[in-house]
This record gives sequence, structure tokens and C-alpha cells, in this order.
Amino acid sequence: MFLEHNLCPASPTRFDRRRSLCLGGCALALCALAACTQRLDANFDGDPLGAPLTSPAPTPPNDIFVWRTTFATAVVVANPAGGNWVRVTPTQAHLVSPDDRRVFLIANTEPLSAAGPQLSGGLRVRLDGLGTLGIGVRPASRPDYLGAVEVSNFLPPAGGSVHAMRPFSGEMLSGFWSLPGLAQLSAYTAGDVVEIHWAIDQSTHTFSANVVGGPTVSSVFPATSSNLATTPMTGVQMVLWLQRPTTGTVAFVDDTFVDEWR
Repeated sequence: MFLEHNLCPASPTRFDRRRSLCLGGCALALCALAACTQRLDANFDGDPLGAPLTSPAPTPPNDIFVWRTTFATAVVVANPAGGNWVRVTPTQAHLVSPDDRRVFLIANTEPLSAAGPQLSGGLRVRLDGLGTLGIGVRPASRPDYLGAVEVSNFLPPAGGSVHAMRPFSGEMLSGFWSLPGLAQLSAYTAGDVVEIHWAIDQSTHTFSANVVGGPTVSSVFPATSSNLATTPMTGVQMVLWLQRPTTGTVAFVDDTFVDEWR
């Protein structure tokens, strides 16, 4: 399960980023003693307004953000709460085929240590209008996902929700069928900002996720991905997508991070 602990030392942000990590009954004292290294950190506050950078600030030396522009337009804008965040809107190319999931960001960590570290990560997001904003996590150079979280808002009676997903193949992301659900993490109302955390225990092949302040759910991911071992991981990707957008759909992304713990 998740236990709260002070974050990996980092550049200060406009909110107290207390992060969740420990899995499998890990003691809070061990968390406090663990060595932490940031492998991805971007709150966009130091970036100029306009097109987002491939290495947004603050950032470790070698993390890379790949922004895809065919199906979404991403722009760094001022956050009303202070600082900056990235606003994402669907392009016409996505609006004509809204049922497809379209990836707009692949956030790559810098290389991890060779010791098979514990990993924790997350981000803050907001979804205005209808549609789904997805966040998937996968090992670098592997097509399949260890888990995911989707923030959705639909017309009644479906309404809004945040759901965790079980592991799934990369091929499923390119289709319009539903991803394998694990559990609802929370309800959701369009326009709310939610902070999503996830963690990976490489020793037990466990992926866990929560919305801060809510319950944590976990699932076990396969030992192999496309006939290649999923662990030890050399890097991690957070992949973000939109699905079923309308002309009124706007997503906001902020405070992305991935930490490794040894």
C-alpha cells in the first residue's frame, strides 16, 4: 500500500508535493532512510509560454518529453493558481475520429540505476468538457503497459470518474475498445484538479495507483513484455492520451515526476 513521506529533494513548487511510495507493507522509517534520485521532474513554471519544451524545467539532465502534434495541440499557459501548466486541446484530426485513443505526450525518464529500484511517480491534471484523459506507465523500450489511470467525464448518467487499469498490451491503446479496468479511484467533476500517484515495486512486479486522499489499488504485471523481461527497468515512460473529445474538451497537465528509491 502507499504510505506518505517527504518527497525526493527537488526544486520547490507551489504546493507541498508529499508523495506516496512504499509498497508491500514497507515501513515508513525505511522510506525516510531510502536514497532517492529524481529521474523526471517538470512543473513548467520556468518555461516560456507557448509550445512546450522537450526538456521542461526543472528537470534532471536527461529526461525527455515528446509532444505529438497531429491529434492534439499543447501550449504552456499561465495557471490561475500560480506558475504555468500545459493546456492540451484536440485537433480536427482527432475530432473526426473521437473514439480512438490519441497519444499527445510520451514523458521519458533519464536512465535508472541497475539495481532494480522502487519507483514512484505522478502528475496533476484537469479535464474540462467531455472525454477521457489517460495516463499509462510502461518500461522504456517496451510496448506494453504496467498499469494506467483514466480521468473521464461523460453526460449523465455516466458522469465523471477516475479509474485505475490493469496491465494491457500496447496494441490495445490503438483501439477504441475499453481497457481492462481494476477499480474506481474517485468520482470526478469536470474542471477539478486531481493529483494522481503511482508506484512500481520491481521485486514483486506490482503497480499501484491512487488519487491523493483516496484509496490505493494494486495489480501484478507480467514478468515479460513481447517476450522481453519487464524488470529490471532501464527507464520508464509516462504516456498521456485523449479519447472521445469534443470541441469543448480541454486538458491541463502539471507537476509531472518520477523518482527512484534504493
